[in-house]
Amino acid sequence: MVKTARKNTKELRNQREKIRQQNNKTAFEVLQNKIPGLTQRQRKNLPKIKCLHLAINYVKYLEKVLREPEIQPKAKSQQRRSSRNHGNKKYCTST
Repeated sequence: MVKTARKNTKELRNQREKIRQQNNKTAFEVLQNKIPGLTQRQRKNLPKIKCLHLAINYVKYLEKVLREPEIQPKAKSQQRRSSRNHGNKKYCTST
């Protein structure tokens, strides 16, 4: 009976860890999809730490846009042209 209880406890612990890992994976996928300028291939191969750095820089960029009214987001036609070269955007700098 003691072995069965230990086995059940270990199974529950493993199940909780699996759920935690799945939740983290889902959260990073959502975060990656919020960062503009990344291709699907880049999203797939993006390390978690790089994803966090890009998200931080993007939030800082958005804060700056809100604080400084003279900074306006690019028009759609300009965004299409610059989307090919996303590495030059201020919020896509590596830290």
